[in-house]
Amino acid sequence: MAKSSIVDWAIKAGAVVLAVLLWFHAVTEQTYKSQFEIPLRIDEPEAESNRLQRVVANSTPSTVRVLVSGTGKDLLQLDRSDLVAILTPYGTPGSSRTYRIGPDNVEFRRPELGVAVEEIVEPQEIQIELDRRSSKVVPVIPRLRLQVADAHTRVGAVQIDPAEVTVSGPSKQVRLVKQIETDSLVRHNVAESIDQVVLLRGPDRTRLEITPDRVSVRADIQALAEDDIDDVLVAIRHGRGKSVMTEPARVSVKVKGAVGIIASLNREDLQLYVDYRDFSGGALRVLAAVDSLIEIRRIDPPEVTLVEY
Repeated sequence: MAKSSIVDWAIKAGAVVLAVLLWFHAVTEQTYKSQFEIPLRIDEPEAESNRLQRVVANSTPSTVRVLVSGTGKDLLQLDRSDLVAILTPYGTPGSSRTYRIGPDNVEFRRPELGVAVEEIVEPQEIQIELDRRSSKVVPVIPRLRLQVADAHTRVGAVQIDPAEVTVSGPSKQVRLVKQIETDSLVRHNVAESIDQVVLLRGPDRTRLEITPDRVSVRADIQALAEDDIDDVLVAIRHGRGKSVMTEPARVSVKVKGAVGIIASLNREDLQLYVDYRDFSGGALRVLAAVDSLIEIRRIDPPEVTLVEY
């Protein structure tokens, strides 16, 4: 009895599945209409002999909405990328025209599908301005925000490679560009050097091309180190030919900076001095020439006297 019930259930289920398949086949063979949003491609006008190259200068829609018809089966297989609307403007630089988009402007990339474009829903018209194509080289400015980790420092300026890029497009837009910025690059607690490829950002609402469209951003991050350097000579500035020398003539210096710089630092690299113009018979404070790469932590002794010889 149980076996008979199972057989009856299987027969009924098979009949239902067959009915659904027959219904689905009948439905998908019928003709329907549906709207699709498809890409809009605006080709640049071809360059004419002895004339300047022209380029589209204004912002234009990237898509259009179309009404298509076809069998349900074909419409189910249709993807928005299977169709593309194409416009090729004409005219001289500085001209502006309104172009109407129709079904003839739509290109099928899968002609095996029995689909037809009935109409362009929106936009049906597009305003296109033409301009002369020009180009120029501009510097790249990094949008870089680094938070260096404790006991570390950045050595030197951020390096951009290449430091300049070519901007090309409508001459009116190119003329306004003074520099190109990178995408924002934010790093926190940085304890090692950075070498990263970053995309470039062109001005909004323009049709500019940037070549190359990305650059390498490098920042040298090193650990901090300290060292004591002895026997550093103290020079005399503005002595005006006086026969004087410092006592002592050499001092010790504690320096701090990036480990790579401190490791290669010699006493001759340090520029210590006293200013004779400050001399009034007493001791003079030992000064250090400004160096952005190292910090003078201590000079011992901090003052020297002048003696004639």
